[in-house]
Amino acid sequence: MLLNGRLQITSGLSSSARTLIESPKTSVWVSLVSLWEIAVKHALNRSGMLVSSQAATLYFRDSGYQLLSIETEHVIAVEELPSLHRC
Repeated sequence: MLLNGRLQITSGLSSSARTLIESPKTSVWVSLVSLWEIAVKHALNRSGMLVSSQAATLYFRDSGYQLLSIETEHVIAVEELPSLHRC
C-alpha cells in the first residue's frame, strides 16, 4: 500500500486495489519497517512526512490494520536479496 505523508492512500493504486484495502473483509498488514521509516522521515523532516510514528501507529490500529513484526532472520535475509533490491 502506498501512503503519503498524511497517511492517505495515494493514487498509485488501482481502483480494485483501493477497494480491497478499504473493504472491512480485508486484512491489511503494516510492517514495523514502515513505521521505522515514518519515524526516521518525520524526525528528519523529510519526504513531507507530516505524521509521527506514534500517530501512524494509532491510525493503523484504529483502522484495524495488523502490525507485521520483523525477526532476526528477516534482517539476515536482506543480504541474500537479488541485486534489484540494492541501492
